[in-house]
Order: sequence, then C-alpha cells, then structure tokens
Amino acid sequence: PSSFHHALILDRWTWSLSGRYCFPNSKWTFSPQFSRRQDVSFVLTNSKLTGRLGWNLRRRGEALIRIDARPRLSDYRSAHLYGQWKSGVWQFGLSLVQSLHSEIATVALGWRVFSARGLEWVLSWNRGNASIRVPIVVSKGLATATFGQLLYFSVISYLIQDGIAEMWGWIGEHIAPGTAASQTSTRNIVDPAKAKKDAGVQKELMARQARRKMKDEKEKDGLIVKEAIYKVENGDKWDVTIPLQFWVYHSTLTLPGRSKSELLGFYDVAATIKEPSSVSQGSTSATSSSLAWSDVWNDLLGLSSPKGSSHRHSRESTIPTLSVSYDYKGKSYHIQIKDQQELRLPSEQATRIEASDTDR
Repeated sequence: PSSFHHALILDRWTWSLSGRYCFPNSKWTFSPQFSRRQDVSFVLTNSKLTGRLGWNLRRRGEALIRIDARPRLSDYRSAHLYGQWKSGVWQFGLSLVQSLHSEIATVALGWRVFSARGLEWVLSWNRGNASIRVPIVVSKGLATATFGQLLYFSVISYLIQDGIAEMWGWIGEHIAPGTAASQTSTRNIVDPAKAKKDAGVQKELMARQARRKMKDEKEKDGLIVKEAIYKVENGDKWDVTIPLQFWVYHSTLTLPGRSKSELLGFYDVAATIKEPSSVSQGSTSATSSSLAWSDVWNDLLGLSSPKGSSHRHSRESTIPTLSVSYDYKGKSYHIQIKDQQELRLPSEQATRIEASDTDR
C-alpha cells in the first residue's frame, strides 16, 4: 500500500511554480514557470504581443519557441499571427477576428501551415470560454502547399469577414446628414436620460441572476465583482457591478473589444459631452474606418505616437473607462480598461490589492 500511495503521489499529482514581474510604466510583463515534469518556460507579453521560450530539463529535444501577435486593425476587427517551432516541427498561422454585434462573441477565419501536416483553412467561433474550431485540410503535405493557396484563402477570409461586418452593421451604414434616419440617430444619441433609464431597468432585470451567480461564486471561492464603474472624464458615472456579475460564467468574465455602451445594463456615459453634429457624422465612420499602420504598430508594442498627441488627448478625454474591483481565489484585484478594449477576468494585467490597502 505504501508503494502504491508513493507512486500515486509522484505520478498523478501535478504542480508548478510561477512568478510574474510587471515592468514599471509599461504594459509588459515577464513570467517564468517550472512544472513537476521539469518543463521550464519564460513568457514576455503585453497582451497584444507574446513571446514564449520553453524546454524540458530531462528531454533537451523538447524545446518550444512561439511568438503571437494580435494587432487591432479597426474598432471591431483584429488579426492573430503566430509562428511556432516545437521539437523540430514548425507552424505558422494568420487569422482575421471579427466581433459580432450585441454578442460577447467573435468569429475568426484564417489559415495555418504545418511542416508535418501541410495547409489548413480554419474557421472558429468564440464566446467567453466556449470555443468551436473547424479545420479544413487544403493540402496534406507541405510540398503541395503553394503561395497561391495562401493568398487565395487570405483573400477569401477577408471577403467573408467584410460580409460579416456588413451584415452585423459595422460597415455600409453611412447616413447622410439631414435625413430622417440621421435626425432619429441624433435624437437617440443626445437623449442620455432615456438611455440611462433603460439601462436602470435592464439592471433590475439582471439583479436576481447576478445575486445567484455571486452566491455560487462565493461558495467555490471564484470570481466576485465587488465594484464596477463605467465613467468618462467630465461626464456621467454609472455603476455596472450587477451587469458584470451577471456575465460571469464558471469563474470567468469576458467582455468584447468594443464600446461597452452597447451591452445590457450600460449606456453611453459620454453622450452629454459629445457634440451632436460630430457624433452623428463621426460615429458611423468610427465603426467602419481602419487604423493607420503606425497606430496598429504602436498599439501592438504598447507605444504612444508623438504626432497629434494633443488632438488624441482631447479625443481620449471623451472615451469612457471601465474600472473593476474583484475577488478571485480569496485575493482582491483592480483593473481599469478603455471603452474599446477587451476585458477578461481574472486578468494578469490586474493590480493585486493587499488587505491593508482595502482597510484604509
């Protein structure tokens, strides 16, 4: 019996040691990790760009090098590029990721090339922690995969994504100023009182389910949203603790990378400080315009461009922020994001709040 228990403990139990260092005044973090199986890995990331280096101390041939890049191409579209080499087998991949309107979900189309398996076209759908991925084999060997095939499936993926974007209303919705539709849109935008009242009604409808989920999360020491505030500088401030707890699923929370004012229980807190003319003419273009390549590069590296900084500062002062204080596994955290950023809780980007800080 003693040898059985000894083997059970050594062979079945898993453990790992990890740490995390956040570079000052930067979004970059460095994380080393060591597991029971003597796997060593080092990760450098800023959530948009990630580099990973790993190997096994007992089997030197099991090495891993991987680089992931997730640049934001527009308000509702991003890309995922990656390259990986593991134990002599390499692969590359490219996908376009499109947010879906009024849903916490994304759809992605792209391709990946394996040195051992050839070319695959991949369709995937993600909502929170749920994911569906459908790989379609294009060529079963690397020798039969051509550059023309890569170009063809890249173009097809882009065209399908444009069709999805148009169907969900991200493009092709420019409204001429002065039309009835424009006037209706303007009235909807500049009527924050009604929007606020509607958001309050939605919160009341979500409250019961949110309380039930909070009770369940407390019992398993999971994710508990203590306070969530959606606000804008010199504008409104709105408590969204109930909606965020409502969206918690299996101790995780995911909000899409788009304006949170479109979600249930939210409203446009910046409506009172926006000019109606600029909103009615600029809001539709904001949904359809792509970012300049310099903005994509700066966003990917976590940099800020010196050009037009004063203009961007004035523009960013009207961009709402979402601040969330939450408990997870008995520890308290705080995170703040901009309106168009994706939120995933628990988050490695969150700041740990010590007990002495909360007592003050």
